[in-house]
Amino acid sequence: MRKAMLAAVAVMIAVTTGPMTPVAHAKPKPRSLVVQVDGLPKGTTAKVHVKGPKKFHKSVRTRTHKTFAHLRPGIYRATVKPVPGYTAKVTPRKARVTAKQGAKFKIRFRVVTEPTDPEDPTVPPQPWTNLPGPKSITAVSTSAAGMFGNRLSDFPAWSPDGGRIAFSSCATNLVPSTTGCYVYIKTLADGSITRLTKARLGDEYALTNGWAGETQWARVGDRIALTTMEKLTPADTDQIKDVYTVDPLGSAVSRPYPPLSGGVVPKAEWPRWSPTSTQLAFRSTATSLAAGVGEAYVTPPMSRLGTADTINALQWTPDGSALVYIAGDYTWNDDILSTFDLFRQPVGGSPQRLTTGWQASWGELTVAPDGRAAATTNVALTPNDTNESADVYVTSGGTPTRVSLSASGQQSLWMSSSPVWSPTGDKIAFVAEADEFGEVLLIKDLGTGQLQQITPPQHQDGCLEWITDEESGEVYCGQPDVNAGRIFGIDWSPDGARIAFSSTHNDLAPGDGAWTQDVFIATL
Repeated sequence: MRKAMLAAVAVMIAVTTGPMTPVAHAKPKPRSLVVQVDGLPKGTTAKVHVKGPKKFHKSVRTRTHKTFAHLRPGIYRATVKPVPGYTAKVTPRKARVTAKQGAKFKIRFRVVTEPTDPEDPTVPPQPWTNLPGPKSITAVSTSAAGMFGNRLSDFPAWSPDGGRIAFSSCATNLVPSTTGCYVYIKTLADGSITRLTKARLGDEYALTNGWAGETQWARVGDRIALTTMEKLTPADTDQIKDVYTVDPLGSAVSRPYPPLSGGVVPKAEWPRWSPTSTQLAFRSTATSLAAGVGEAYVTPPMSRLGTADTINALQWTPDGSALVYIAGDYTWNDDILSTFDLFRQPVGGSPQRLTTGWQASWGELTVAPDGRAAATTNVALTPNDTNESADVYVTSGGTPTRVSLSASGQQSLWMSSSPVWSPTGDKIAFVAEADEFGEVLLIKDLGTGQLQQITPPQHQDGCLEWITDEESGEVYCGQPDVNAGRIFGIDWSPDGARIAFSSTHNDLAPGDGAWTQDVFIATL
């Protein structure tokens, strides 16, 4: 069985049933997951296993469909126990649920007298064939003595000279006498590490849930922007997510705006330095900072950009004259698609729509040095996009181009996401599911079409435990590998020769044997 994947734990699960026809055509609600089953006769049900990290596991039986509601955002997987006399195929192989978007798995059963499906899910798959890899991978989130961090590390950000990396970590063993989460700076030449004691990030729960930890190093001026719910200055009297800036010595911390107010939750996030580092853009749901509409702010001077809709990604154009962002609205109606598209807006100007009907994924946006934008979408934007999976597309406002393809142009990659342009604009890094064997970090050469594989799949078969059914003798995956080898926080070095990222992979570098999320550097 080819597997659909899910990760992240659910706060509460509600299971409902209903007629098959509406579910087949309705769009899942935000934070929900629909499992649609087709091809079974009356009186026969399928046992579906839904799994995620932190021991999340639900098993349900259905002949038509089940809906899981109130899910925590994250990546999910599903497997199905074989039904005697039938084969089954699950699509897509992995599904992402967000606070703004649901997902759907389709399980199609066929009688065994039909021709054998090459993607028969009852047969363990063949190992993923690795592509050419990097020269080396080195761990960053380690102590000066080389000990790996014992807690989550994420959000790597390169210094302008490429000699240091800032990252967020909740590890207690990187620097002696540490409790809680902080921003750290690693000097690559000698391996020394510094904890910025004034850049407090709270606890691991805050980092895991996106309430703190984002870091971006200014290209000029040696300042680091970060997000946290901690009170880092006397003027901060609330307990909401704020943007701060700090110098690499950790001696000066400031908040680049007055206290937030207005809006439902007046938080601030996604700090983005302009190319000259003279301005800082960020997203905020507050309404008190400047007049107008929109959730994008730029300072100094403080100005407000965007449409009246939700903004879910934010990037500067290379010349610093405009911002590119994803904006749209949720209809909260399963029968009416929500709209999330790409826009370009000059600072002080009006927004220009770059795409229509993209349904762009939350936070999945990057801008090339020549101004082209890349984003992730589940919508088939080209006629040959038939994989029913998320893909990375590039556009300059005209016809989109899909880049998440093999070197020969085949649809061998699944659930592609997290695109990041190289500094020279001739390559793009992104995450994909290696067929069905777990996440890998890939780099696409846009000139030659060749792919470079930075990380291997954690487990070559994508499954921790295969189970043989006692009645039918068929084999199915009893424990999908939902955590291993996940990739986050991709950031290119200024010269484009290295790439930093964080991963839950447990053997990318010598000495790593735990499932803790660590920060790494790959030399290309």
